[in-house]
Amino acid sequence: MTSPDGTPPALDYAAVLASVASAGDGERARLQAIADESELAHDAYTLGVDHLQREDFPAALRRLRIALRHGRDDVLPLVEHCERRIAEDERTAAAVQAPHEEPQVAAAPAVPHRLPARTTGPGSVSADSLRAGVALQDSHTSLAYGAVSSVPGTLFALALTGGYARGPGENHRILFGRNRPEVHVCIGEDDPRVSRQQGILEHHAGRWFVRNTGRVPLRVGELLLFPDEDPLPLGNGFTQVFVQTPRRLHLIEVYVTGPGNERPAPRHEEPTQAPKRWALSPAERLALVVLAQRYLASESQPRPLTMRAAAGQLAELQPEERWTPKKVEHLVTGVRTRLARSGVERLTREEVGDPVGNTLNHNLIQELMMSTTLIPRDLALLEDGCLSPDPR
Repeated sequence: MTSPDGTPPALDYAAVLASVASAGDGERARLQAIADESELAHDAYTLGVDHLQREDFPAALRRLRIALRHGRDDVLPLVEHCERRIAEDERTAAAVQAPHEEPQVAAAPAVPHRLPARTTGPGSVSADSLRAGVALQDSHTSLAYGAVSSVPGTLFALALTGGYARGPGENHRILFGRNRPEVHVCIGEDDPRVSRQQGILEHHAGRWFVRNTGRVPLRVGELLLFPDEDPLPLGNGFTQVFVQTPRRLHLIEVYVTGPGNERPAPRHEEPTQAPKRWALSPAERLALVVLAQRYLASESQPRPLTMRAAAGQLAELQPEERWTPKKVEHLVTGVRTRLARSGVERLTREEVGDPVGNTLNHNLIQELMMSTTLIPRDLALLEDGCLSPDPR
């Protein structure tokens, strides 16, 4: 169901509710039914996208099909994406159960003359071919399962329409965007909000970077990369790059092979390893909880507090401690330096480049939360500024 101007019903929900109050009983019941259906479609879509980002394709498919049945016609590409990935997972599971069987390789589809012929993967491709670049079929297995190349440092990029792999080399590039004849990886082919050339994966100084050359931001892992900003470096392993437009979410999977160039062996029977929690002094913990409170409260698109705002709140909690912005900055910088020396990446200006902005503190907070050094219940410290030792 869409409105006469083509707007999805979920977007008209507030207007529909506003009309209910002035309608008669019969009309009110009809409008309420429309509103309920719109809300159901919107909630199912939101849950479906959340499951999709978590790579839970069966759960995402169930929610997105509900949204489709209740009028969200724009989710059809996402439904097809989930169906394709579920089929790939089933083929992978079947191959594991019967490893002696050779997988069937689909015939390579026609591609623009600018690009080399497609292949199922560069594992057996020569180093010379990888230097030039190798296109991947749209049936290629998700890069979330890893990738193997004959050349360490090879970058794989994969979307619904297929992908591309290229070995490392100064100024090597992989273009992605909407204009299939002019890019290596096509995304959002039917979505005019995606730029014809939305971004570039490029190799400089021994590592790969992602650059935004389009008009909408890219989401690279947990970071937003805006047009004309400095490119973000990509680490070894798996990274998700999203292009989000008002009604669509386009995904490019990226994988950079490491020096060992082998997938990790299964470790089914080994005990689960707890995350490494970092030691913090009571004062450091309190300052960082204040700085990270928006993250700990699960706010949408959180940002660290400024040093001035953090110092003001700390001064209210502990007026006798004489908190100042300089004191907060000194504590936070000390923790960040300590973690960087212990091997945590992207905590120094040299790694992220200028302009730094909130990036370093954002990355620090992410590491502290992912390691469970800071957890939501630490927000209790903001009630009284208690500096008792961490009970965990």
